[in-house]
Amino acid sequence: MGQTLTDEGFVGETLHFIAPNVFYASDCGPLDEDRESFIYWLKSNYNLINNKISKESLDYLDRNLESILRLNLEKKRK
Repeated sequence: MGQTLTDEGFVGETLHFIAPNVFYASDCGPLDEDRESFIYWLKSNYNLINNKISKESLDYLDRNLESILRLNLEKKRK
């Protein structure tokens, strides 16, 4: 797209892609397989991502991914 993202922009757009606001609604189902796989791919590549974004941004990304995974697991159990 030709636009440069800040670290915060990258993290925000990544989180929005994985779990848009509708994901947090109580009647929304779990993540589809592609989005869930993307989370695990991101987590497995933290060392590479850490070389590109700030530690604070990576920590924020990690906390939110963990939260999304927890909520996703709860939704799968229902």
